Amino acid sequence: MQCPNCGALLAEGSRFCPYCSSILEKSAGETQNEAFSDSDETLSVTDRQSSYGGWDPYGREPLSTKPDDPLNDPRGMKWFKFIIYFQLFASAVMNGYNAFQLFSGNQYEGTAKTVYFLYPGLKTADTIYGFVVLGLAALAIFVRFRLAQFRKDGPVLYYALMVADVLSALLYLFLASSATGLPLDQALQDSSILATLAGAGIMLIVNMIYFGRRKDLFIN
Repeated sequence: MQCPNCGALLAEGSRFCPYCSSILEKSAGETQNEAFSDSDETLSVTDRQSSYGGWDPYGREPLSTKPDDPLNDPRGMKWFKFIIYFQLFASAVMNGYNAFQLFSGNQYEGTAKTVYFLYPGLKTADTIYGFVVLGLAALAIFVRFRLAQFRKDGPVLYYALMVADVLSALLYLFLASSATGLPLDQALQDSSILATLAGAGIMLIVNMIYFGRRKDLFIN
């Protein structure tokens, strides 16, 4: 570079001339860079995040203002994802299908007229149970969204749905036993309901432990 006062050749970036002692003006590029640096010091974290795509160019502090995603909780959420993305939807579909079968009598594989002729009360039992499982299908969808939104009542509603599934099956067995005259204890054995009850009880306990350890996530 050259001194604008005496014309002496100087090293690039010199601040004064050693020959004539003139103070040199800053170059336009340097002035612009310093102005940018000074103005950036006054930017808030959010402003710098917007300007730099979420990164602090000075590395002074994390810029992420996005809240932590509960689905990435380090304690593990695979079971939770299975529940909200598959199990509850599958339960709703299955209960909807069962309701259709009960209303139409298709579960008797073409012998519905004969069965209902022999046991007239069974049609009433099937109709009642059809409405019950249809309600359970709607409840499964409702519970699914309560859980997905991390509502405080989500886990409790999930437990209630599990209990309701078992109680509704017991209700149907009682109604069917009354309609057909089949002893209830025999109906329980024939339907393997005892094994279902045991499995449901175990799953209820497992889920209560699982959600109990993550109850801090359900705060909405």
